[in-house]
Amino acid sequence: MKQNILHFQDRQAAIAAFDHLWERETPWILAFIGFSGHGKSTLLDWFEEHRCRRDDLPYALVGLDAALSGAQDGGEPPVAAALHRLIAARAGLHPFLPGPALKTYRAARKSILAERSRRALALQQTQHTEGSEDVHQTMSANLAEALRAMDRQAESELLAAWLDCVAHLSGEQIVFMFDNYDMFQERVSREDLQLFWDTLDTTSASLPGLRVLLAGREAVLHRHAVRVLESGLTAEALAPLDATDSNALLQVLGVTDAAFREAVYTRLAQGHPLVTRLAAEAWLETPGGIPAGDVPALHGHEKALQWIQGRILDRLEEPLRTAARWAALLRWFNAESLNAILGLELTSDEFRALTRYAFIIRPRLAPRAWACHDLLRRVQCAYLSQERPEETAAFHHRAQDYYAEHDQPLEALYHALFVDTAVAFDAWETEESAAAFRFDHEIWAALIELADAPELQAYLTRARRAELAYRAGRRHYYRAEWGGADDRLAQALTLFREIGDRLGEANVLKALGDVQQFR
Repeated sequence: MKQNILHFQDRQAAIAAFDHLWERETPWILAFIGFSGHGKSTLLDWFEEHRCRRDDLPYALVGLDAALSGAQDGGEPPVAAALHRLIAARAGLHPFLPGPALKTYRAARKSILAERSRRALALQQTQHTEGSEDVHQTMSANLAEALRAMDRQAESELLAAWLDCVAHLSGEQIVFMFDNYDMFQERVSREDLQLFWDTLDTTSASLPGLRVLLAGREAVLHRHAVRVLESGLTAEALAPLDATDSNALLQVLGVTDAAFREAVYTRLAQGHPLVTRLAAEAWLETPGGIPAGDVPALHGHEKALQWIQGRILDRLEEPLRTAARWAALLRWFNAESLNAILGLELTSDEFRALTRYAFIIRPRLAPRAWACHDLLRRVQCAYLSQERPEETAAFHHRAQDYYAEHDQPLEALYHALFVDTAVAFDAWETEESAAAFRFDHEIWAALIELADAPELQAYLTRARRAELAYRAGRRHYYRAEWGGADDRLAQALTLFREIGDRLGEANVLKALGDVQQFR
């Protein structure tokens, strides 16, 4: 059984919701919503182990953040990339899909993507550089529209091949599980989201036993705009552990001090599953345990994690202490990359000891690597950036050099962004607590300048680009730079309209009115 589901607590309501899903035709989409560390990914792992495998159900479990990354790396349209992940999953659908069907699909996909790349390259090579600036702009616009048309055609062909393939699925009950759905719904357009669900709806028509599970940090958006979500979705909020379950979990993990167990619930974790588990690990590693009176009353999971992390680090020997402190600055790592970037010589036993902590996970985006849990990453990145800025900058320079030498340009860019902006970029991208990081004018100015870099688009969502353009327009407005304000606000307006953000659109229109009034 997977390490992170050994101690599964307080999910009876979620399990019942999954089991009831088979008893009715609608809803056939079930969403589990909870903040970081509430056990969403663990819940999907639990269903994989105790429902899908137990009952021999055909299933696939994928992370939609991984699908987006694959689309960015390979130029594949995002919806086709997300659904391809279901078939490409190492476990799950493979045993239930006939070999010939898989072979046909893979050959078709390879041919479609190759033809799309060939046509795009041929079209780009026909562009000429002579002429006026207006001619250049017209040609660029025409090229962009032609490339979008190619993408739409390729996506249509890819989805047709995908539907042909999954039509060969057998079994009365089939489960598709998507982790990090909140990232997907934020980063794709409303049209792509509609296409994604329409394709799954078409699949459910031929496979009436299909059930879809979603896990995310935010409620499913656009429910009233996407027809399938309107009629097919139900949701279950993942609540914190109650006092009884918190106490039971700490006991199972080996905490024998009843007073400490009560202090963890009332003063530290308030039922947060990850914080509870880490508190147990800190207690177990402290000779004689941590006295209940030493547990501070902390409000906020970031502060609680910072306190617990300090207690754990105090007990670690070098070089494991250095590895545990700095690993959070990497999106993911293995023993080789961690040793090389930090200049350590962790043994295989020491690295295994590091991965046994609850804050070290297997990310769905890189399932063969390891990563720190994103909640702890935000805390640790903020701490190191503020308390040890020079060492942090040096770390990112070393990481940038390492990934550049190992032909991983996106990872190299990721660490370059940390250095250039003096802020943990991914934390800005996925923040849940505004208090966790400070964004001053200089940082925003740096991000605004970086937002136009083509290679940065792999990291910036359309929503974040819209926000940056809006903030840039407001900066120009305050400086009475009217032309810059017009250009940036127009860019923001287009982006907000593309993602269907009516509030963002309204804010931009108000800002444009201010520009016209005071220029």
